[in-house]
Amino acid sequence: MKNSMKSALLACGVLFTIFSCSTDATTLTDSEMNLANKSENSKKQQTYQLKIGTSQNGVNYMNGTYDMGGIYATDVNTGDVYDGYITYVGGFAKLPGYFNDLPEGTYEISAYQGQGGWVGYGSTTVTLTPSLVGQDGYVNVYIPIAWAE
Repeated sequence: MKNSMKSALLACGVLFTIFSCSTDATTLTDSEMNLANKSENSKKQQTYQLKIGTSQNGVNYMNGTYDMGGIYATDVNTGDVYDGYITYVGGFAKLPGYFNDLPEGTYEISAYQGQGGWVGYGSTTVTLTPSLVGQDGYVNVYIPIAWAE
């Protein structure tokens, strides 16, 4: 039993050595590695941080509490939907709301109607670009209030 175990281990070791020393292995030069890294980095997509407020009668609000069920962004090109996050106080959404790491693209941003049904929200469309990023690192977006009771 001991001899067969030693033979099996020895055979595995020999096979491992043969395959690891194979001349078919590809090695990259430094310049090829740099090109591979650049290609890898170019695949990484820019992401954005959004801060969400509301707009009513031409006035933008980035604070306050609202009858809001949540916020979402729909990529107009792919249809992908991203839910943002918002905190709640006494059953009401407290602004601002946030989206973290939203990929570059064009989005229709809106809010779900709240439980009370006292506020209806429209939507706004934004194409995320570096020029929209404020000094605080966020893109400010205001969701229009369509109606309120």
